[in-house]
Amino acid sequence: MLGKILEAEVGTEGFGYDSLFVPANEDRTFGELSAAKKDSISHRAKAFQLMAAWMRENGIA
Repeated sequence: MLGKILEAEVGTEGFGYDSLFVPANEDRTFGELSAAKKDSISHRAKAFQLMAAWMRENGIA
């Protein structure tokens, strides 16, 4: 996922690097974003969306 890493933590939500990482096209760290927002932009969400589309296109779902 593209974004930038801050030198100081901002935000208290999440874990690990969440309070240091600002995803591309956002002005807040993962530590400031709601769980729903993080889920909607995460690499896992994007991978699942691509897999679901592939499954539909190939008659699997």
